[in-house]
Amino acid sequence: MFQKNFVERRRAPRFDASAIPSLRSVHIGEGPGIKLINISRVGALIETHERMSIGSSVSLRFVTAEIVHSIKGRIVRCNVDPVDTVSACQCAIAFDRDFTILPSAEGIN
Repeated sequence: MFQKNFVERRRAPRFDASAIPSLRSVHIGEGPGIKLINISRVGALIETHERMSIGSSVSLRFVTAEIVHSIKGRIVRCNVDPVDTVSACQCAIAFDRDFTILPSAEGIN
C-alpha cells in the first residue's frame, strides 16, 4: 500500500507501447524482438528472456510502419521472475537522451 506522503520520482510520464504510432516491433540492437512494457521520454521497461547486467549499454530499435527509431541507454534494473519457468526478465533502461517521439510531461492534459 502506498504511503500518504508518497513522492513521485519519475521525471516523465510512462506510456504503453501503443503510444508509439504503428509500432511493429522492438529489438535490442540487431537481436530478436523483445516485449515493451512501458516507455517514457527518458526510459523504458522491457521484458526479455536474457538477463542483462546493471550498467551495461544497450541500443533499442523501434520498428514502425514508417521508420526505424534507435536510441541508446543503459540498464538500471533487471528483475528475474522466479515463478516464470522460462525465466522472463524485466529490465529498466535509462535513455542517454530524450526519446522525442513521445510527448513531454507538459504536452499531456
